[in-house]
Amino acid sequence: MAVSASPSPTPEPSPSPTVAESFPPAPASESADQAAVRAAWMEYWETFETYAQRPELTDFTRLQNLLEGEEARLSLESIRNLRESGKKAAGGLAFRSVELEVQQSSASVAYCLDRSNLALEDLSTGEVELGSLPNLSETATLSKGDDGKWRVSQIRNVEAEC
Repeated sequence: MAVSASPSPTPEPSPSPTVAESFPPAPASESADQAAVRAAWMEYWETFETYAQRPELTDFTRLQNLLEGEEARLSLESIRNLRESGKKAAGGLAFRSVELEVQQSSASVAYCLDRSNLALEDLSTGEVELGSLPNLSETATLSKGDDGKWRVSQIRNVEAEC
């Protein structure tokens, strides 16, 4: 019986986003509606950051399916502006003090968006700039569609110490 000394081939890693957001855990007392809203809000941010980090992605269908109203335009515009400036996100967002309010077909998620460790990479040089952007106190408004899916319709923010 022959024994091979060559190593077995290393499996190819599956493509996965390099998103490095930090979300606080959900409280144990969270209702099913609150959990659905939290999941939709987190999916929006994870997807937004994936597009901000991967300029080769040009089909925005996945992101558009998570949005409605003015935020559908504003989120895509934000990613477009980042790309046109020759940069891509390199992670570093953290979310704190998340509070949810759900009323039938509308909901709001209020939170602190900590951007102190946000990193941007120059697409031509590969140089990474660590930002020192201020924190934002944000409120995301979500609407429940006829299909039962929650979508982000608006995000408002102000600079804040939070």
